[in-house]
Amino acid sequence: RVVIDDDYATTYTFLAGPTPTQYTLASGLPAGVHKLVLMKETYWWYSSVFHGFEVTGPGLVEPSSLSGFRFECFGDSNAAGDNIASEDNSSGTGQYFSFPFIAARAFGAEMHNASTSGETISGSHGRFDRYGWWPGDPAWDFSLYTPDVVIVELGANDVGTLTQSEMIADHNEYLDDLRATYPDAHITLLNGAGWSFDEPANYTASLVAARNDPNMSSIIPPWVFGQWHGTENEHAGM
Repeated sequence: RVVIDDDYATTYTFLAGPTPTQYTLASGLPAGVHKLVLMKETYWWYSSVFHGFEVTGPGLVEPSSLSGFRFECFGDSNAAGDNIASEDNSSGTGQYFSFPFIAARAFGAEMHNASTSGETISGSHGRFDRYGWWPGDPAWDFSLYTPDVVIVELGANDVGTLTQSEMIADHNEYLDDLRATYPDAHITLLNGAGWSFDEPANYTASLVAARNDPNMSSIIPPWVFGQWHGTENEHAGM
């Protein structure tokens, strides 16, 4: 995704090819200083290699300093922005307008979003310390990125497979390891209501309360979600 001068109305996406290719991101801009954001919008096709920018004109100005505030999210397809631009769940997958990145921009924070479609509690638990999606991928070096806030949005894909007690047990095992990894981070569990009688939102608040961790919270948006993945409107509300 390319965003020029924070103009979200004209933002656009393009598909990067499998070989090193030069892409024109912007041209014909009026004289003056401009801001460009380039972001890998989806988690599909594993990873991309960024080789650098080529800028014509006077060149680059010194970028504004980052706030130093960092977010991280471990979630499923909803947090990954699946079908976010479609009210009938048919298209428009992307993370830029998903709630993790909306929240990060609101705080001027960096965001690592380790969310994938179909993710379960135990699945994310088995991958959170890996460089990539596959369990055999190299171990991630946690010293490279230490979040101040960790968002966990999981459990929807466990409904129908695990009992509520089993989901709570999986969540607690995962939270134990997240807390050991990030002893100073604020950890919040987020789940939406309205799509299943057995949804994780039923127990999210009580699970957090039972852990008695003063630096842990739960978030349940105060509305009933639509039939499918959250839309941009629902992500903005979250």
